[in-house]
Amino acid sequence: MLFSLRSVQTAKAQMNEKLSFSGDFRSRIELDRSSDNSDGTTRDDRDRMRIRARFGLTYTFSERVSFGMRLRTGNPESAQSPHLTLGDEMSPLPIQLDKAFAQVRFSGGSAWFGKNSNPFWHQNEMFWDDDVTMEGLSGTYNIGDQLDIRAGYFILDSPNSNTFSDQASMLGGQLVYSSGPITGAVGVEKVRENSSVDDLKLGDLDYLFLKASLFGTFSIGKQDARLGVDVSSNMETYDDALFNHDQTLGYVLSARIGKSSSAGDWQFEYFYAHIEKYAVIGAFAQDDWLRWGSATTTRSSNFAGHEGRVVYTLGPKQNLMARLFTVEGIAKEKASSMTLETGTRFRIDWNIGF
Repeated sequence: MLFSLRSVQTAKAQMNEKLSFSGDFRSRIELDRSSDNSDGTTRDDRDRMRIRARFGLTYTFSERVSFGMRLRTGNPESAQSPHLTLGDEMSPLPIQLDKAFAQVRFSGGSAWFGKNSNPFWHQNEMFWDDDVTMEGLSGTYNIGDQLDIRAGYFILDSPNSNTFSDQASMLGGQLVYSSGPITGAVGVEKVRENSSVDDLKLGDLDYLFLKASLFGTFSIGKQDARLGVDVSSNMETYDDALFNHDQTLGYVLSARIGKSSSAGDWQFEYFYAHIEKYAVIGAFAQDDWLRWGSATTTRSSNFAGHEGRVVYTLGPKQNLMARLFTVEGIAKEKASSMTLETGTRFRIDWNIGF
């Protein structure tokens, strides 16, 4: 009996060493104001209370192989947002599986297969929303301490309907360089639509993105500071008949000062974004700045605007964040549009991680 009890305790200790957990919870109050439609009408003001909950686990099978998965709240039809709006007559909330992958580590790098986070380095979500998890395979290889090579192949539609050669897919590669206060990346992403089906999120279009990002950190007195820039250029050539066919450039300028590591820290950030219609895939880009689109998919392109952000750190993995967004359309969204779209949004988030 004693031997059995010790065996159980040993097995439990080994399991605890192999299994790790992580998660987070967000409480949000969101106010939308001064938002105009492209037909000249004004959207009603909107106030919402929202939440997000995520829970993940990682099982270390061996020194080289591990398995991960994550659950999240959110509408299963919304890839961009795990947030849920409170006030649905006390109905139970939907939970989705947004990560499930196996990963192998080897000398100099790693690779994973399944559904996981975007492997390409980015300093913000303007070109790709972190909630849009990728489905396929990816690998990273480190060249010394300063340079990474990253590559991935991802399926964008159902693998049950077509052969690999017909499916909508993304093939990408990236070089990431980091040395001291400077980090930069340059990459190419080729997105091919599926000609046999209506690609609602791709708009039945191919894309060829050239992307670059750079930031530098420095000090102003005793304060940490950072300046960044991001550029996305769609090199695909579209027919002149496509409305806004030449709107293919996006860029983001950002600045940050302050800290967010210890209780009582303050951090201030500013972003200016100019994202033309086809500079990103609007259905996969960030959904923070706009209320344009449908209930499940934000149309996150063809806009320019500003974000101001203030972060107060309450304690380890806990903060309050206030964000103000103001945006305006760059060009009319379609030929029948009467005016440019606009919008103003204010948020207060309470974020807790564990």
